[in-house]
Amino acid sequence: RLEDDGVKQAEWRTDPSRTEPEVALTDATYVPIGPKAALRDGLLVTAEGWTALAAFMREFMTVLGTEIIHHPVGALDQAAAAE
Repeated sequence: RLEDDGVKQAEWRTDPSRTEPEVALTDATYVPIGPKAALRDGLLVTAEGWTALAAFMREFMTVLGTEIIHHPVGALDQAAAAE
């Protein structure tokens, strides 16, 4: 159980469906968010599986305060060449 490992107890969590019964044993509410989504609750980020890795990383980077800026392909090369 997450609480036994010292993890903050959230009001709700999402995990692979096989852990739904374990989540139900806590005061948390199981939240099925889909295979490609992630859920952030304060500093806790969770997702249902590996197919949600991109969403998980996006939310995790938000928790860290990291901003990701996407440039058009080749824009940085053109800027470096112009210098």
